[in-house]
Amino acid sequence: MRTLDAMASIPLLIWAVALVGILGVGPVHIAGFTFGNEVKLLALLGLLYIPTLARITYTTALGEAGANYVAARRLQGVSVPRIMLSDVLPNCLSPVIVQATLLLAIGIVIEASVSFVGLACSHRSQAGVICWRMPGTICSAGSGGYRCSLAPAFH
Repeated sequence: MRTLDAMASIPLLIWAVALVGILGVGPVHIAGFTFGNEVKLLALLGLLYIPTLARITYTTALGEAGANYVAARRLQGVSVPRIMLSDVLPNCLSPVIVQATLLLAIGIVIEASVSFVGLACSHRSQAGVICWRMPGTICSAGSGGYRCSLAPAFH
């Protein structure tokens, strides 16, 4: 937990810019696989969110482990892994899900900042706009042939 505390003491944006500087902006080849910028961005955000979600999970699990229903389940002779998976874990998930949804907004800001540095998607798109390739169409941004929409279900 001390390693996660040390990692959480540095702001997310500084971590993001530092990792982009280390990894570079081109594709990475590892064990015969080529990982583009999108995969690197997802891995970057996943690594940066581990300390926050681990701390919330840890504190929630400690609170649930001291509850009376856990002691009652131990007296019933239920194994510890079964108590963890069937009783403690479902009660720990709701705060983690709430925090993960709040972290999505931070992820959008970090993605925009890192895209400014150069680690962006392979096509030119605006943040928050879903673009997909449509043959024969022209987007207002240029002749790249992307159809842009804020609500793709209506097209």
